Amino acid sequence: MTAYHILFSLAVVSVVLGAGLLFITTGRVNGPLVLWPLGFVAAGALASYFAVAARLKAKILFLGLFVTCSALIRFIATVLGISSVDYWPLYAVAAGLCMLPANFVRYGRAKPSAIVISSAFIALGLFFSIFSFGFSSMRFKTFITMWWPALFIASGVVLLDRKSVV
Repeated sequence: MTAYHILFSLAVVSVVLGAGLLFITTGRVNGPLVLWPLGFVAAGALASYFAVAARLKAKILFLGLFVTCSALIRFIATVLGISSVDYWPLYAVAAGLCMLPANFVRYGRAKPSAIVISSAFIALGLFFSIFSFGFSSMRFKTFITMWWPALFIASGVVLLDRKSVV
């Protein structure tokens, strides 16, 4: 490991440690036990960095990015006082966003199938967030009960759009 990698690792740990201590000294969090996600932020960031620097598998990059994003979501929600029942769809959004760079590293380009899968995770996470955060006055169960026939319409449109249909 070169001196640059060691310095970068120390810089990441220093930034995360400083952020945690800043939240304690400003009174934004009640105690140090709230800061445990920041350890995962540092670990995930370092795993992502070394996955790219050492040209490791894209799975390690995805895992590092996802751990970092998940820990940030958890920490920010804890600081803001948001219940985990409300913010769980953000993990799907994070998964979709983390798939994009991992697939780019794996294939060396933006592969359309990877973009579609990532976009599906992001879209589902955002869709569920509408109901989870209360942006809709309608409950999710009511929405599904009322709008499930739209799935048939959407599948028909997709089938008609295919070039193989004559």
